[in-house]
Amino acid sequence: MGTEKPSFPSEWYDHRYFDGMAAGGFEYFCRHRGRAVTVARMRDLAYLQLCPGMTALDIGCGRGELIMYASLEMGVTGLGIDYASAGLERGAKCLEFFSESDRKHILLCRADATALPFRTGTCDRIMSWATLEHLFPWQLELMLSECSRLLKRDGIMVLGTHPTSWYERGGYRLNRIARSLVGDHTLLPYEEMKADGVEHVHTLSPIELLHSLHSHGFYSVLRFEPRTKLGINSKVLRVTAKLLERLPVVKAFFCAEIVTISAKNRQHLREHLATLKAGP
Repeated sequence: MGTEKPSFPSEWYDHRYFDGMAAGGFEYFCRHRGRAVTVARMRDLAYLQLCPGMTALDIGCGRGELIMYASLEMGVTGLGIDYASAGLERGAKCLEFFSESDRKHILLCRADATALPFRTGTCDRIMSWATLEHLFPWQLELMLSECSRLLKRDGIMVLGTHPTSWYERGGYRLNRIARSLVGDHTLLPYEEMKADGVEHVHTLSPIELLHSLHSHGFYSVLRFEPRTKLGINSKVLRVTAKLLERLPVVKAFFCAEIVTISAKNRQHLREHLATLKAGP
């Protein structure tokens, strides 16, 4: 008898979860009736270099505001999938912001990242933010296989995940000790932090993620993303944290978020990275 593969229940991600996720971002999107997203979300989209006429897929889209904005403001056909219905229900209410013609270029649907319901070679761009850490290793491998199937030969895929396993085991613990020395006890002990983030079933190390991408035929580069908001009251610790998140080698353990940029072709990846360096 085979052993059933582990998975995290979709019902856990209820309306309360999505209302608290990325606090402020969804409200900002709704307040601007789909015409604006936060600075942090614009940074995410900048990695993709979206152009009118492209088809972009957001895996684990949650409420879908990012792919809806990309469709409305950047002229792409936006596909968003999530396996939790609660987030999609929140996003569906935002479709009223768009005209009937605009809605024809947006599709939000419930689907599993391990079996994406689109034709081979559909996507010019694939993105996924804060989703990988919610997947068990077997799910991640199937997702990357699906991404390889869907991404066009000259397409680009951008994945962001946080926290990393290196940050949890290193930077988080040292950060907590440093804060406690100045009377800041807001960070939970490591074991309690892990228990509090039960949905993060498998946090990845940078090396582990790059290896998985390579095994599925992707050429990739990895970037460490410093936090935009540190939540540290002590000025000395705040300056120190900013420094540690930017120092070579050290930042691998103090940056909670990593972003990978991938392509099927090495030259296409180089060309895409060149456009990122050139800026808008």
